[in-house]
Amino acid sequence: MKKLILKLRTLVAHPLAKGSLIILIGSMVANVGAYAYHVLVGRLLGPVIYGEFSALLSLFYIINIGSGVVQTVLAKFFSQLRARKLLQEVPTLFWVAFRYICAGSLIGLLVVIVSSNALGEFLHISSSYFIWLYFLFVSFIFSVINISIMQSFQLFLASSVVTNIGMLLRLIFGVLGAPFGLIGVLIGNIISNVISYVINFVPIWGLIRVKSKSLSITKADAAVYSLPTLLATLGTIALYSQDVLLVKHFFSPYEAGIYASLAVLGKVIFYTSAALGFVMFPMIVEKKELKLSHHRMVFGALGGVALLSGMLTLGYFLAPTFIVRIMYGTAFDGAIPFMGLFGIFITFFTLVNLLTTIFLAIGRTRVWVITMGAAITQAIGLWFFHASLYQVIYINIAVAFFTCMILLIYYRYGKD
Repeated sequence: MKKLILKLRTLVAHPLAKGSLIILIGSMVANVGAYAYHVLVGRLLGPVIYGEFSALLSLFYIINIGSGVVQTVLAKFFSQLRARKLLQEVPTLFWVAFRYICAGSLIGLLVVIVSSNALGEFLHISSSYFIWLYFLFVSFIFSVINISIMQSFQLFLASSVVTNIGMLLRLIFGVLGAPFGLIGVLIGNIISNVISYVINFVPIWGLIRVKSKSLSITKADAAVYSLPTLLATLGTIALYSQDVLLVKHFFSPYEAGIYASLAVLGKVIFYTSAALGFVMFPMIVEKKELKLSHHRMVFGALGGVALLSGMLTLGYFLAPTFIVRIMYGTAFDGAIPFMGLFGIFITFFTLVNLLTTIFLAIGRTRVWVITMGAAITQAIGLWFFHASLYQVIYINIAVAFFTCMILLIYYRYGKD
């Protein structure tokens, strides 16, 4: 018994386990807020308008690829600066990133204005909502710099606290905005993002106030890493976003709303397991920088994610009615038959996402070929085969499973 307790203490004391536990607890609290948000907003909006909202959110996740890439790239370079003890370059990198995001946001606004009518016709949603959706994206992307610094310097407790404050603000302003319809929900999200951005400066203020010096990281370094990271991230995000958009296009508004609720419920698995990837990324970057082995950490993380995801999926098979009704009530009972199958899809997707994160941390950026290939395969499959929601989910499972197997083979036999 004493040996078991000692082993448990040693395990919990490990930086990966300790950091993951902090992020996991913070994520669980945030997930409660996130699902309370979807439950309340979903009930206030109803299945049809909630289907529109979820389609916009899926589009937001695709647009948000930009912030995912920025976070991955900045987390890698901030982690390198930490490993090399070049702390005076941290504020320089902060302001360089800030200027590039400002410029990119203005260009993006022009693209959205030009394409909003076409998007509205494809998704059967008013084009004006896409402008507000883009403002929602811009109100979030600047905080990614702050989040990257917290991640790279392993300020996991601070990261969890500010994340939950942001979730609480989103819940409050989302519920206040829901009675005004979809536009009220979007504006509520924008307000909460702006307040959260200000709060995100508290944990990193000491790091960005030090006397700065020129960056040792060149533009060529950033470009060589950023482009394949963009493509790899695009592939993984498309795998769990484009299906909602295609369902919105091909199915009735009610079925689209049911599938949207499925997607939200299924992502409990993803967000519960995402803590490991967030914590592991800067640790693997540091190990790679210092030429230390990372394989034991990688396989431990994969095993932990597979176990946790599998247990949650089993729960979806055993108690789908309870889970759906406690979250959405009887109006979304149509989601009940699909819960377990959707859980299988998200389990494999979660492993795909973690493996992609690992590859980007160790610098194997050619992983983008696999993730983009998977996203294109999924899109083609769903475009031609969408006779029922069952068929949609089966295609998702097949694509995610084979992608996971290919990534495992690539990790074993690929070269850095």
